[in-house]
Amino acid sequence: MSSVPKENKKRFIQWLFARYNIQSQEASWVLNRLLRHEDMLERVRFVNDIRETPFGISITIDPGTNSDSILFVKRNMICPTDQGMETIRSSMNLIIYMHVNVNSLLRHSIFLSVIEDNPHFPKKTSYNSLKYEKEVDEFLEKVLAQRKINTIRQRIDASLDKGDKEAFFKLTKELKSLSPNQITQERNPL
Repeated sequence: MSSVPKENKKRFIQWLFARYNIQSQEASWVLNRLLRHEDMLERVRFVNDIRETPFGISITIDPGTNSDSILFVKRNMICPTDQGMETIRSSMNLIIYMHVNVNSLLRHSIFLSVIEDNPHFPKKTSYNSLKYEKEVDEFLEKVLAQRKINTIRQRIDASLDKGDKEAFFKLTKELKSLSPNQITQERNPL
């Protein structure tokens, strides 16, 4: 059983929706589902790290670019979004470990009121686990950069379809501002 009251979790999710314009349909679906289903809200644990958990969700919200992302992780393996969403729908007793990544989130007391320890993540860290952590962080950065580039390109295409020159120039400038390595990595997927 979670040590955090459901009311605190509910207030935190409502606060996220009120404060941030969450663009990802999948992230919105998951958070709305938690608000609608009290039993699921009871089973969610907000943690700083989802590694080593049987099932984890990482939601990254980037208010500066309006590009959000969601990753579903089963036993340390990233799983496809549709599989992660099906797991949520079909697993009635599964504890869901959720990491919400937003800049400066740790400064907000509402977040601190819901954060719990991840019981699956070892307290002691060795050199190997720190190396692993760095590799995972680098991989996740690449995935998020890839998603950001894809989102910008889709928005560029939409602005061309609409004939919106202003949006087109703004978005191409934003795409050009990304490092060339990020754009090259996107063209040569992992």
